[in-house]
Amino acid sequence: MLAAVAVGLVGVGVVAAPASAASTAVPAADHVLAAASYATSAFHDEWDYSNTADLLLDNSGPSMNVANASWSGGVLSYTAEPGSYVSPLWGGYPGSLYQNRDGALAANRITASAYDHISIHAYSSASVSSAIQWFDSPSLNSQTEGGQPFELLPGWHEYDIALSANRFPGLSVNWSGVIEGIRFATSPAANTTIKLDFMRLYKAGADASAQASWTVAGDRAQPYWSSTGVAACTAPSQTCGPVQDDGGEAVPAETGALTVDASAYPAGTTLFLAAPGGASPVVGSAVMVQPRPQPIVDTPSAAGCGDFATSAFGHPWLGTTGTFHVSNATNVTLSGGKLSATNTSNDPHVDFSTGGGIDASVWRYLSVTETYSGSFNLLNAPGGGTMARVMWANPGRALSQSQDLLTYRDRPTINVDLGIPAATLTESEAATRYGWAGPISAFRWDPNEDPGARTWSLSNITLGRACETAPRTGYTITWHDPGWVGGTTTTVQAVSQSDGSVHTLATVAEKSGENTLNATQAELPLGDYTIRVVSSGPTAGATASGASATPLRFTARTSRISGADRYATGVAASKAEYPSGAGTVLIASGANYPDALAAAPAAVAVGGPLLLTEPSRLAASVAAELKRLGPSKVYVIGGPSAVSAATLSQISRAAGVTAVRVSGADRFATSAAIAARFFPTRTASAFVATGLGFPDALSAASAAARAGAPVLLVPGTSRAPTGAVSAQLSRLHPSKILAVGGSAVISSAMLAALTKVAPTTQLSGADRFATSVAVGKAFPGAAAGTALLASGLDFPDALVGATLAGVRGTPLYLAQQGCVPASVNAELTRVKATSVTLVGGPAALSAAVADETRC
Repeated sequence: MLAAVAVGLVGVGVVAAPASAASTAVPAADHVLAAASYATSAFHDEWDYSNTADLLLDNSGPSMNVANASWSGGVLSYTAEPGSYVSPLWGGYPGSLYQNRDGALAANRITASAYDHISIHAYSSASVSSAIQWFDSPSLNSQTEGGQPFELLPGWHEYDIALSANRFPGLSVNWSGVIEGIRFATSPAANTTIKLDFMRLYKAGADASAQASWTVAGDRAQPYWSSTGVAACTAPSQTCGPVQDDGGEAVPAETGALTVDASAYPAGTTLFLAAPGGASPVVGSAVMVQPRPQPIVDTPSAAGCGDFATSAFGHPWLGTTGTFHVSNATNVTLSGGKLSATNTSNDPHVDFSTGGGIDASVWRYLSVTETYSGSFNLLNAPGGGTMARVMWANPGRALSQSQDLLTYRDRPTINVDLGIPAATLTESEAATRYGWAGPISAFRWDPNEDPGARTWSLSNITLGRACETAPRTGYTITWHDPGWVGGTTTTVQAVSQSDGSVHTLATVAEKSGENTLNATQAELPLGDYTIRVVSSGPTAGATASGASATPLRFTARTSRISGADRYATGVAASKAEYPSGAGTVLIASGANYPDALAAAPAAVAVGGPLLLTEPSRLAASVAAELKRLGPSKVYVIGGPSAVSAATLSQISRAAGVTAVRVSGADRFATSAAIAARFFPTRTASAFVATGLGFPDALSAASAAARAGAPVLLVPGTSRAPTGAVSAQLSRLHPSKILAVGGSAVISSAMLAALTKVAPTTQLSGADRFATSVAVGKAFPGAAAGTALLASGLDFPDALVGATLAGVRGTPLYLAQQGCVPASVNAELTRVKATSVTLVGGPAALSAAVADETRC
């Protein structure tokens, strides 16, 4: 195409007979950059028919009256029957959930002003009345349609159609505003073979880097194109032809300055000069249309990472018949992870086990691969109903359902982010309608709505979560670049989904094929990030970017303090925090929790560790640690039933000083005795927790240790503290009291009694894990970017963790054995905890917790 001209609609005419040429030409450059087209910009995938994603060929929908379709060597061939069309951009159906490359999807809509031409390189076995049609909505009716007719000529030809006003009587939509669908329509009188080589929707003359220029001297020369790299063309064909002028004919031979706008041609095209007829190419005139970068992020993918079923049951849903049930179908078989069945009604469905429930805040990325017999058809009759949907329910609620999911045969895998807003996700006409949130107690897939005996198969169904950078291994980001040329470099970025900040992970030399980069935590705030790759070719201005379909969650670096048992874990913590010894040491029973709970903030107050002991003997590791610490004072917390007299003697011998016992008549009185001994003066605050259960009291101990305050234990469901505790609260005269635990463990009467002493705030959450979060939020002055995790299912490691929380000024949160509760994970993200220390061995906190796997 000549630069800055309006190009016509007709095919290439017959060129003149070959003639000798003595032209010389000096090209301005040996290459130009391919201009951006709609497909390369929206999908990073040229409409070059090198892959089946370029066009949906499902008849009675994206295509009509098309038969014998085949793909070979970058050419799509098919038989066009009367009234046929294919859709370079299929809008989708109203009422369906738009996905993938549907033109009605917001990211895929065409801004008409950005593109004004569509070029087509096609073959036809006969002359055919044809048209480019467009739609400004997916409604598929004449009120939303416009178009321009042209004649498809026999043989291989180029067609360059200037898109502007509608030229069909009865239609009214001009090429303007937003376009959601494009058709290439053909009306042959009889079956006709059509082949498509490429199609480009572009803006003529808009890209200065796509202009090829020569200075021609001597005989006149004519511009040609070739897709093979060979600068020769004796006759128009699939691989070459003369460049058109504004009338649609071959550009006349010229001398002097000659410029061709290469925007209509895909990368890989060679432009060159030759004598009319193409037989005598001008040596040295070849100019290559070089590809621009088109990076595509492969992982994180639309399917996310992991799989709920595998996490919950140890295998995929389709791994065994025990995790699903098929209804309204017969001939049900499961073989090699592939489920097949045949409809007995228009409501076949598969109900999948949810175990103890699916946490919708974690598991949200649905990926289903489904195939079926027969053809695509949406009629409400046998052979129709090729639409699927997903359904779910919260406990005690009716099923909610997605909008229709169109199951095209050309697109067997469907990916759906179930976390999108309910208004977009759910069926607007359904009586019950709510989004994917909360615990999911029922989960179901409906493969189609065909009232006939349609056979269908599921070969994959997974429910993934956001991909995460595992602290030990990182996460491998992968991408490929169809526009790769040697010398391309790529900068991999993490773009925060919370504030839009951009963080560079690495800049690397891009290679052909798959590229990989291991992403670790680096020094990024925790949270979800879109991964963006920005690739720059060796030519100035050749830059493009691609983004991941799902986020990558950056989690914290983890370390672990642990020993062979609870006593050795206490020793490990002591060695970590007091490498040079300590003047004062506290020891409490590791067989029960009350005494050690109250002792944890006391140990921090005196600047020494808290060690645990067996009631009737002192472990060798603890004895060795006492000797290493070399204390001048040792306090044993609890009465003889908690730490025996014999054990107290062993402690004294190991430490080289006489151990002093601090205790009371019961656990409540012992906590009062600890307050009296180690908090002799008034404190700004005091913590109160139940002495009848450990989970909430663990959080109280860690917060008190950080605040330099005592923990006093109360019979939480009673009406008032014991006399000893009341006396200590009166003596301490705190400015505020923090009561840790919900109404199930701290009664309203107890709160009223405490309020008479000082203003009292209750800190609690929906469970023990959320309570640890609530306590952590109440004390925001923690060491920046750090946190502790301990088991919320047992007490010993958390007792040690409470002292670490005080010494380090770090919040302590509780976790499950095999995962981090969502409430705790969210808090770690909120406080930007880039360093997390696990307290306890793998039996208490597994490797999955170290990787911050959510539950």
